[in-house]
Amino acid sequence: MQNTIHGLIKKRGEIAGQLKVALMPEQNKWEMQATNLLKSELNRKGVTYAQLVEKLADIGISEKEVNVANKLSRGKFSAAFMLACLRAIETQNLYLA
Repeated sequence: MQNTIHGLIKKRGEIAGQLKVALMPEQNKWEMQATNLLKSELNRKGVTYAQLVEKLADIGISEKEVNVANKLSRGKFSAAFMLACLRAIETQNLYLA
């Protein structure tokens, strides 16, 4: 009985993992470019995610560090979020390669 329950739980976890992969499409080239651009600017200016959260709060945008990290790791964020981040870190010029 115990082995059967563990087997079902394991199988359920495998199915959930497969569904998650199927439901979360890969980044397209534009999302990847936006993510890389924002991450590069943060790196260039030496701004951590925690510091970005503080800078966003300074311009009236409430975010949690974990949410910012998730958005940037997934590459799924709005143009408005990207512009707010760039404004918060005082980016004035961007170069698109």
